[in-house]
Amino acid sequence: MKVIIASIMRDAEGYLGRYVAQTSTLKHTLDERGDSLGLVVAEGDSTDDTLALLRRWERSTGGVSVLKLDHGGPRYGSVDVPARWRQVAGVYNRLFDVISEIQRMDVVLHVEADLIWDAGTMLALLDHLGDAFPVVSPMIFSKAGPFYDTYGHRAEGVRFIHDQPYHQKLRDWDGGLVQIDSAGNCQAMLAEVARACRFSEETVLLGPSIYAEGYSQWLDPGLKVVHP
Repeated sequence: MKVIIASIMRDAEGYLGRYVAQTSTLKHTLDERGDSLGLVVAEGDSTDDTLALLRRWERSTGGVSVLKLDHGGPRYGSVDVPARWRQVAGVYNRLFDVISEIQRMDVVLHVEADLIWDAGTMLALLDHLGDAFPVVSPMIFSKAGPFYDTYGHRAEGVRFIHDQPYHQKLRDWDGGLVQIDSAGNCQAMLAEVARACRFSEETVLLGPSIYAEGYSQWLDPGLKVVHP
């Protein structure tokens, strides 16, 4: 199985070392089981040395491709602003246009670059994938403990909340995958999904396109990543 990680970065000096370490561990783990990992990272609009550090990593490490994708807009914090979503969606869609041209790939991991995760979580997501489960996401918690992605994680038209059970659909969770409308910053998908689907410029969510193209999205509530 050929896995591609797709991420975007801006002013990433503070977390780039962690991202490199996490992806390197995942690559080693995949290599051990006969699979492979490639990375396509888009940097844009940074005012620090992110691009130079990425280029150095690209030169020293096989399977890493760095793209320069500026949008030229302002930098926003964690706010629900339409202009922010258009900017981020535009970069991600250009990134997905690039990776869709990769001939040899089986699955894509869309991972926000600053998330904290381990290889076991990513392997579990990848192992879920198939015709019945073309896109699978984990839960995303804040470093302080509460559920984080109350914007991106949605099911039955309702957003998740910070506190348990996080969503009505999880109240009686039996350990299986749960169908959702969308997820935020971490999702594993079959290559065909990445080739067909694009992020909404209104919401920066991939979920609407996933369903419009005839696929479905799922959540494993037993898996989690952390937003710092």
